[in-house]
Amino acid sequence: MTRFLLSVWVSTTLTACSFAPQLTSQKSEDESPAPKASSTSTNAHRKREEPPELKGPLSVEGAVDRALTFHPELAASRARIEAATGRKVQAGVLPNPVFSATMESARTKGKTTADTEYPIGITQSLPIGGRLDKAAKVEATRERRLLAELDQHTREVERQVRGAFAAALFTEDALTVERELLAGAEESAQIAEERVAAGDAAGDEQARAELEAARAQISLRQAEMMHKRALIELRGALGQPELTISELTGSLETTLSLPAMETVLANLEKSPVLRARALAIEESQARVLREEASRIPDLDVGFFYRRLEETNEDGFDVGVSIPIPIFDRRQGAIQSARAEVLEAEAEYKKAGMSVAATVQSLYWKLAQELETARLFREELSPRSETVLRAATERYRAGEISLNELIPIRRDHRELRLSYLKLLRHLSVEWAEFRSLLGTAD
Repeated sequence: MTRFLLSVWVSTTLTACSFAPQLTSQKSEDESPAPKASSTSTNAHRKREEPPELKGPLSVEGAVDRALTFHPELAASRARIEAATGRKVQAGVLPNPVFSATMESARTKGKTTADTEYPIGITQSLPIGGRLDKAAKVEATRERRLLAELDQHTREVERQVRGAFAAALFTEDALTVERELLAGAEESAQIAEERVAAGDAAGDEQARAELEAARAQISLRQAEMMHKRALIELRGALGQPELTISELTGSLETTLSLPAMETVLANLEKSPVLRARALAIEESQARVLREEASRIPDLDVGFFYRRLEETNEDGFDVGVSIPIPIFDRRQGAIQSARAEVLEAEAEYKKAGMSVAATVQSLYWKLAQELETARLFREELSPRSETVLRAATERYRAGEISLNELIPIRRDHRELRLSYLKLLRHLSVEWAEFRSLLGTAD
């Protein structure tokens, strides 16, 4: 009988150990539809999709879409959110029960199993004091904070892409200006050569015209190098350094309108930076509640079946145990969590002051630059075009010398480049302004 019970005990233990993974597997299969609640959970372990090759010209909106879809920084942020979702699920799960099988009161002399007892049972740890719920709340708040940080990172990536795209457009337009300058200088050199050959001009005029054409050629080469560097920076902002960009489409001249300053200040709390900081405070406060709940130790409940070999009777044991919180009352963890709340609140105030100062500075700078751009567009540029056109016609007709035409042509070039630089600055600062406010237009 004793050998039989011993064999039963051994087989039961082995069967339980081998069957436990099957129970876990079955539970996973039964709960498999649950992860569908998270849109990213099914993609958590997939390899990051590579961006497709660019076909045709690239617009600023197309560049932003590519960056938001394939940028590695955003992919890392989405992975952190997926990890937080998993921790949130795990935080609310009860600990597994513990199966145990022992042999007690075995003799060291004589017949080993004469008075031996075989208790077999399960012990379950029961968290009390709401610790699981509070731990799950911490992870849920962390998930929300990471979502807010993803929004912040998304807008930062968009800001970088729009700024880099504006710089690339600027260098592209600057190339057009330099090509036109070179064409005008080469035409002047041809006219000067004909006049010198006809005896209508001194020989130094041709040399002066050729020198001006050579300078224009150098300026064009410098503009080409600037354009290449701008495309490299654009690919870097996209997070796609190997992307081939053959052509850009779009214009630096866009219609921008600033809202009233009162409206801007009233909506500062919607800033992605401040939203992430506010959620960091909530997360820290949730940690305090979790640590306070952890002061109450878990309750362990056990139920055991016992075989009394001496009397061939069956019995059972029921036990309850709980640690006595004398030394470890989570006092250090609670103090640390409370300090983190103070730190998060201070960081929120610091970020609020920084965002408010930056937004107000950008606001007045944009207002001034928008007015300057209007003056360029409506007054300076048209008049400069008229002056250059008239001077060029007068030079062709022989009414003015090359010495009079060259300064006019240079002034026109500088004015056009200044206008393009202003438009580039406007585009970059407008993208930063939108990013800080969290606006979509």
